[in-house]
Amino acid sequence: MPTWGWIIIGIVIALIVLGLIGWLLRRRRATAQRAESQRLRQSAQEQSGTVRRRDAEAAETQAAARRARAEADEHRARAEQLEADAADRQDHARATRAERDAQLRRADELDPDTAAGGQPARGRPAGEGGTQGAPAAGAAPTGKPSNRLDDGGLRRNPLADERLRDRPGDGDRPADGDRPVQ
Repeated sequence: MPTWGWIIIGIVIALIVLGLIGWLLRRRRATAQRAESQRLRQSAQEQSGTVRRRDAEAAETQAAARRARAEADEHRARAEQLEADAADRQDHARATRAERDAQLRRADELDPDTAAGGQPARGRPAGEGGTQGAPAAGAAPTGKPSNRLDDGGLRRNPLADERLRDRPGDGDRPADGDRPVQ
């Protein structure tokens, strides 16, 4: 056989060997890829339980957040209701206080023992017979002298003291204004 025939046979054999090597490498690579994909699928399958558990935890946390928000809304609504109730009670207390003060003023106007201006009549000790007293808690001061102590006792009236001391014939007798504070 001529040389060029052997060269062609050598080239064909080399191509067959190279093709066989390429096929074996592709097959080995495909087997490795199948094994890798199987390993990844198995790992993903194992993580499915973890994913479900974490989804459940997230759902529980979200439910707890909704419950906490609902409770906060309830507390806020309750606080608003209490504030409204407190405002209503304050308004009612103001109205009651104003009514009481009006009754006291009317009683002072009608009382024959109370002189004009709300002062006790001449010769009568301060605090007796009139309802002249300190303004109620939260009421505006009237500008008139008060005959009442904060604890409800009577206070001496300096004007009454002077008038009683100036009366003739009272030298041995204590003035009505000198009575001890009750």
